[in-house]
Amino acid sequence: NEVDIQFKHAYSQTGSGLYRFQDPQDKKTYLYTDFEPYDANQLFPSFDQPDLKATYTLTVKAPASWVLVTSVREKEIKASGNLKVWSFPRSERFSTYIFSLHAGEYKVFQSSAGKIPLRLFARQSVARYVDPKEWFDLTRSGLAFFGKYFDYPYPFKKYDQLIVPDFNAGAMENVAAVTFSERYTSRGQRTLEQKEGLANTLLHEMAHMWFGDLVTMKWWDDLWLNESFATYMATKALMSATPYKRAWQSFAGDDKPWAYTADQYVTTHPIAAQVIDTEQAFANFDGITYGKGASVLKQLNYALGEEHFRKGVQLYFKDFAFQNAQLKDFIGALERSSRRDLSQWTHDWISTAGLNSIHSRFECSKDKISRLEVRQSAPESHSTLREHKLLIAFLEKTSSGTLKVTQTVPADFTGSMVVKEAKGLKCPALLFPNFEDYAYIKVKLDPVSLEAALQDIGKIEDSMLRMMMWDVMWDMLRDNDLGLHSYIDLVVKNVAHEKDFKILEKILTTVYGWRPNTPSIDLYVGHSTAEEKAFRSQLFSNFENIFWAEFKKAPNKSDLQKLWFDSYVKVSQSPEALNRLAAFLKGSEALPKELLDQDRRWTLVYRLSRMGYHEAAKIRDAELKKDNTQDGILNAMASEAVAPVKSTKANWMQKLAQDSSLNVAKVKSVARSLFPHEQSELQQEFIESYYSEVPKMVKEREIGFSQAFASGLAPRLCSAAGTSRMGSFLSSGEKTLPAAIYKTLRETLQEDERCVKVRKTASAKFKPQAI
Repeated sequence: NEVDIQFKHAYSQTGSGLYRFQDPQDKKTYLYTDFEPYDANQLFPSFDQPDLKATYTLTVKAPASWVLVTSVREKEIKASGNLKVWSFPRSERFSTYIFSLHAGEYKVFQSSAGKIPLRLFARQSVARYVDPKEWFDLTRSGLAFFGKYFDYPYPFKKYDQLIVPDFNAGAMENVAAVTFSERYTSRGQRTLEQKEGLANTLLHEMAHMWFGDLVTMKWWDDLWLNESFATYMATKALMSATPYKRAWQSFAGDDKPWAYTADQYVTTHPIAAQVIDTEQAFANFDGITYGKGASVLKQLNYALGEEHFRKGVQLYFKDFAFQNAQLKDFIGALERSSRRDLSQWTHDWISTAGLNSIHSRFECSKDKISRLEVRQSAPESHSTLREHKLLIAFLEKTSSGTLKVTQTVPADFTGSMVVKEAKGLKCPALLFPNFEDYAYIKVKLDPVSLEAALQDIGKIEDSMLRMMMWDVMWDMLRDNDLGLHSYIDLVVKNVAHEKDFKILEKILTTVYGWRPNTPSIDLYVGHSTAEEKAFRSQLFSNFENIFWAEFKKAPNKSDLQKLWFDSYVKVSQSPEALNRLAAFLKGSEALPKELLDQDRRWTLVYRLSRMGYHEAAKIRDAELKKDNTQDGILNAMASEAVAPVKSTKANWMQKLAQDSSLNVAKVKSVARSLFPHEQSELQQEFIESYYSEVPKMVKEREIGFSQAFASGLAPRLCSAAGTSRMGSFLSSGEKTLPAAIYKTLRETLQEDERCVKVRKTASAKFKPQAI
């Protein structure tokens, strides 16, 4: 039977479905699709679920100046008046959510990887900021690595990558036509970390060509079979096939903490989560599915051995190519390769939720270890104790005063164990029970090691271990096991001496947060009483002075110079510092030309506006006249919204709730900026408006709009009254709010409760160390 359907659908304003964008600079038009998990039906009627794979034959009429991209290269293009008709051959067999159609006046770069044609697309106005050689070199390296590692050649006929505007995620693994957010471009010189970030994302999406596109999960409960593997394999590829040889340190510093945080929320779930419908599927693109799953795969690789793990993966592709698979299928392949029963391991790690902690205790006699015990614990709500295989590191103090790893001992345990191999070793100055980060486990330091870390954290020679130790300190602060004043003291004493970019960036991010209202010293230090305000002023004056001094000392054009400058901007609040930022923008005070690019100029504008600088509005309007690009427009909107002006807040609250001309990209840009935490008194006046608007938006608007509004404006007041109000709202909305929004707000509430506890136990009279 054959069904012939005529179908019409509006272009998307949310970024899901078929999205249409007109460049405000040159008025050129660009279209792209984004379907995961359930939006292919917006382009054509379909049974839109991952276990129903199909082939696709496509014919498209489009303006003559446009290029069209889908999963295969066109077989014919014919003129038809002012249009062209593009005919594409039948595709390979795959699921609807990874089909794609991209069209518009894109700039096209071309290359090849052996017999595989490569193309890279970008908006005409953005193309000059793209380095095609970097993209193609990474692509060739990745295709070669994955083809060899999987023992299965790239399964499709070409490989296209498109850099697109207003993209909701970082990237999307459409078959042979991957889309990337324009966040991976920059209008200035990028740091090595930013370049590694692009490489990581590029390889993550490429890994999906096998994990996800070639072999696809049967249903969304096994989403991890896509995302965990892509995250893990991208790091492997970075290490083996690119110049970024510290990828596992990045994994330990980024993916692991994301997973640990998500796994301690009340919303945690098993890696293979129960997904009753596609609405729930939206909610599970999180740190569990990506970071925890990838961390558990790293642990499994270590436990089975590299060769057994790799052969299991190869069997999986050979058995299920162009089909759908489930958890049992992948585990079965690993069991065959390793000849090991993994049923208990699978139950404990994949089918149960929660994060274990590891506690170590050692005793010494005559400077030798007489007993070392490691034990794990679990929260009452998720009490499973799991098998862990890890390395215990023993550190000694050298004659130069550094802390050096002198010995490692393996441990493989489920509950607790006495580590017999440690008996007789030299008594350590510091012991760390997850060296090289093989285990997915939260480290609780013994008293001796904690004291050593508090005294000499900056003297730990091994950079990855030093970074992990900073994560332990930050976790202790957030768990209220380390006072806020003690953590601040640790930062003030060490930050100027840290020369490792990855570690320094991590420390500095804990000072000001990666975005307004995210956990940071800035958030946790109160600002309600006169005493708190005086303390904040002194503390951030210290940070201004330290960061500016280090910026002046950093080598010109170096990544450290950029990091110190950016950090100085993010903590600036004194009149002197704000006047300096304004002077940079006006050109009355000089900076290295390469440093003050257009993207960085907007960070200065944003900071001046957030701090209520008297000329902020004038400076913002002048900057927008010079930069009328999409980025310029979004930055100007955010800079206006963040200003501490009640009438501005009221105007934007009304627009966000009622103005249908705003697309989701604009809603996100404004909502995330409207109420930074230091403006909590202003936000109080709009609390009830927020709680009344969210249910209305859920009923009347697409999920993309209501989610951007609900999550971006979620009250984060760090007060008992604020947490009580949010708790009441969630109790009444449990059955009516979409799963993704309900989950986000529950996590917001938990973070706000944490903030209340940290502030409550902090000493407001603490005087930070003088410079």
